[in-house]
Amino acid sequence: MIHRGSQVDKDALEALCTRYQTPVYSLAMLMLKQPALAEEVTQEIFLNIWLKAGSFNPDRGQPKGWVMSVAHH
Repeated sequence: MIHRGSQVDKDALEALCTRYQTPVYSLAMLMLKQPALAEEVTQEIFLNIWLKAGSFNPDRGQPKGWVMSVAHH
C-alpha cells in the first residue's frame, strides 16, 4: 500500500490515512496537547508520508512502524 503511494495513487493515500490517522493523531496529541495543532500536524505528517512513500522498505519493517517513525520525527 505504501509503495502505491509513491505512484500518486489517491486511493492508496486515502487507505493509508484511514488506517493510520488515529495513531498518528494520538501521537501528535501526546506531544502537542492541543487538538487543533495536532490536527494540523497530522495533515502535515500524511503529506510528508505521501512525499516519502518511495523510501519505505518492507524488508525493514511493517508499514505502521514506518508511518509512526515518520510521524515522530
